Amino acid sequence: MDSATREDIRKVCGLFWADDFRSLHAAYMREDQRLFKARLWDYDDPLIVLNQGKDILEKIDPGVLSEDDRMWWYEIITRRWEDFFDSVSPSRFIARGIFVTLTVG
Repeated sequence: MDSATREDIRKVCGLFWADDFRSLHAAYMREDQRLFKARLWDYDDPLIVLNQGKDILEKIDPGVLSEDDRMWWYEIITRRWEDFFDSVSPSRFIARGIFVTLTVG
């Protein structure tokens, strides 16, 4: 694992006061639920710590992680995409798909 990846892991764990990917997952999910229940969850707000963490996690190549870390990395990443798709109206994707089909062919 290169030093940039180690630094990204240190940064994302630091955002959530986590020691490893397992505790990062737990902290990430707690914060996700806290924001959701308070109706403060916003996928596009760069000031929300979940979005900052997502941006860092997406830079990490899961192939360099241990099997255990890779599993927890995957759990966090897929949860964020599930949340995003749940928050967006399906008609937005349908309209975008129709537009792409018409313009791209």
